[in-house]
Amino acid sequence: MAKKTRAMEAAAGTKLDPNRDVSELDRVQKALKPKESKLAPGMNSKREQLTRRMFATVEVVLVVIPFALLAMSGTLNMGVAAVDNLQTFMKEDPAFAISFITACLQCFVAYLLRLGYRHYSEGDAGALGGNLVVLLCAEMLMTNYVGIAGIALLLWRTWRRVTDQLRDWTGERGAGGALADVSGSLVVLALAAICFFAGAQIQ
Repeated sequence: MAKKTRAMEAAAGTKLDPNRDVSELDRVQKALKPKESKLAPGMNSKREQLTRRMFATVEVVLVVIPFALLAMSGTLNMGVAAVDNLQTFMKEDPAFAISFITACLQCFVAYLLRLGYRHYSEGDAGALGGNLVVLLCAEMLMTNYVGIAGIALLLWRTWRRVTDQLRDWTGERGAGGALADVSGSLVVLALAAICFFAGAQIQ
C-alpha cells in the first residue's frame, strides 16, 4: 500500500476527503448544536398567552418591591449619603433590616418564577406547581401580601395543568428529583423562615 502524501493527510476528514463519514459528521454537528426549547401543545392559545403576560407582570412587580422600599427610606439614589443612611437604618432598626432582606429576596422569587414558567411552557407543569406551592409558603412567612396575591393568582391560573401533571412529575422524578426541581424555592423558604423567626424575636 502506497504511503499517504501530505496533501491526502491534510484532506482527511474534510470536504476534500472522498472517504469521510458524512453520517458521523452530521451526528457530531447535531450534538454540538444548542437545543431549542419546544413549546408544549396548546401553549400558543390565547389563554396561555394571557398566562404568560400574567407571569411577566408578577415578576416585574416583585422586582420593583426592593426599589420601592429604598425609595420610601430615602436611599434610592444610592449615593454616599444614601448608603450611609441605609447602613444607619439597618443598624438602628433591625425590623427595617429584615424588611430589606425580604424585599431583596423578591428578585430571586421573580427569577424562579421565570424558570418555572419555562418548565410549564415545555409541558412540565408539575415542576411549576411544586415551586409555586413552596414560594407561596415563603411569601406567607415573609408577610409579603403582594407576593402572596401574585403567586396565588399564578397557582390558580395554572392549577388545571398542574393537577393533571403533578402525579406524573413526582412519579417520574422521584423524591430526589422533585427536591432538586424545587431546590431554589426551598432556599427562599429557608431564608424566609429565618427572617420570620428573627422578626418574632424583635417583637
